[in-house]
Parts: sequence; C-alpha cells; structure tokens
Amino acid sequence: LNIPGTDTQSARRIMDLFDLRYVALTRGAQGAVLLSRDEISIEAAHPVDVVDSVGAGDAYTAAMTLGILRGLSLSEI
Repeated sequence: LNIPGTDTQSARRIMDLFDLRYVALTRGAQGAVLLSRDEISIEAAHPVDVVDSVGAGDAYTAAMTLGILRGLSLSEI
C-alpha cells in the first residue's frame, strides 16, 4: 500500500482507511504489533530455533482471534 511511517503509524492508517477494529502486524524476529482503536500491544519475539515456519501465521491468527473473542486485552493476547 506504500503507506509511509513507522509500523504502528502504518497499521493505524490501514485501520482508518478500511474501518477495521483490529490490525495485526507480524514482524518475524522483530516480534508483533497488535492494534485496536483504544489499545496497542508491541511484543518482542522470543528467541527460538526455527525448524519450519509453515503454519506460524495461522497459529498467530488463531490465538489472536480466540483472545479477542474471550475479551482479553491486547497485551494478554
């Protein structure tokens, strides 16, 4: 989308452009950013020995969705 700014600024702009409730940005070894209209969570990645990354995004999305449905804060998710 060629949106300038930091990761969080770009994610916030995408949220506004598309009227989204949440935006998740996974950044591999740099961790992840999860935003809502009222909250932001920036989490560092935990060092691991990667054997196979297939399904990592699916697992992240599943955990995020479950957390949202359970009403957890973004930092808890």
